Amino acid sequence: MDTLGITPNLRSLQQTLAAGPPFAEQLQSAGQRTWAMAVAAVAQFLQEQPQQLRILTGGRFAVSGMSAADPRIWHFQKTGQQGTTIPLSTTDPLADESFALIVAPRFCLVLCHRSPLLQFSFDPAVVQRAREALRRRLTLRRPDLLGRFDRELANLAQADSALLSQFSRHLLSMGSQAQEAADGVELDFLELLAHEVRTPLTTIRTLTRLLLKRPEFLGVTRHHLEMIDRECTLQVERFELLALAMDHEQGELALHPQAVAVDQLLINYLERWREQADLRGLALDLDPPQELLTVRADQMLLERVLGGLVDRLTRSLPFGSHIQVKAERAGLWLRLQIEITGTSHSEDANNPFRVDSQSGAVTLRLPAAQGLVAAMGGKLTLRLRPDQEGSTLTLYLPISS
Repeated sequence: MDTLGITPNLRSLQQTLAAGPPFAEQLQSAGQRTWAMAVAAVAQFLQEQPQQLRILTGGRFAVSGMSAADPRIWHFQKTGQQGTTIPLSTTDPLADESFALIVAPRFCLVLCHRSPLLQFSFDPAVVQRAREALRRRLTLRRPDLLGRFDRELANLAQADSALLSQFSRHLLSMGSQAQEAADGVELDFLELLAHEVRTPLTTIRTLTRLLLKRPEFLGVTRHHLEMIDRECTLQVERFELLALAMDHEQGELALHPQAVAVDQLLINYLERWREQADLRGLALDLDPPQELLTVRADQMLLERVLGGLVDRLTRSLPFGSHIQVKAERAGLWLRLQIEITGTSHSEDANNPFRVDSQSGAVTLRLPAAQGLVAAMGGKLTLRLRPDQEGSTLTLYLPISS
């Protein structure tokens, strides 16, 4: 029974971790296999930390070698079990998430999985938000445990780079074992590559952002760290897009439609797109919509598709080409046009992926992008100019009522 018969409007842990800054690191398109790899990596990591631990868990999280009755473990569950249990109401969004919050003398860590998103962070400020979200459940469901909770989880320590590297090695090891234990089933190479590459890149980005917080890194050193952060983010998003395309090919794409403000989305990505264009001697201009337009789409998928299209163009157009991005209303649709002045390299339309011959980067081809846009209820077209010296990519998405 809820306290005072009232069911509060509680935020999910996923929302809590995303409500920064600072923000938790994210792995998009993370299914149960990715979560199982992360849990196994955490279990190995904890075995190498012979120190006092407090672990708050929920959903599908079980630490190897620790029983449910272990007093170090706090369980947030719909159904009771041995040990310290905090029952959750059926309307609590936490009941639909798998998570672990771990506090130790040398580090703190939070992980949360709600398909298709896996979030994690070693940042005490992020872990603090998660701790407070769980404490609110105690206030409602088990106020008798508040004093013990505050004593046992009082201090949140910042992990050093050695511990973060150690955790990263375990994640990589779990990924390799998952590939070897495929039970004879042929797993798509690019799917494995997407999972294997995103993990170390996300860890490198985490380490880089920790270094950027330190005041002694200035000038050229800080500039290089910022470049590493940007490149890791770009590569992670590229592999997230490939994972989404593979999910669509296999009929496993899970969409989460919502209202997306197009003008804000374009502005958020404009600086990065211009940096990509400048590096390759291209010009890129943006004409934002004249009115505030909101479309109905899966925001993460839309962001990845747009980013993938611009990424593909900047890698394929010759030096001196021009890219003009324009957004406007067309009846009940948002029309997003990408005007290209310059001839892109030809490609095999039957293959959903393209490998850049110079950088080795894997990018999404047009047919795969068209399939993802169609899954959101939109349409993506390509029109070539008669002189073959330019083309127009046009994306149509339904305007949200």
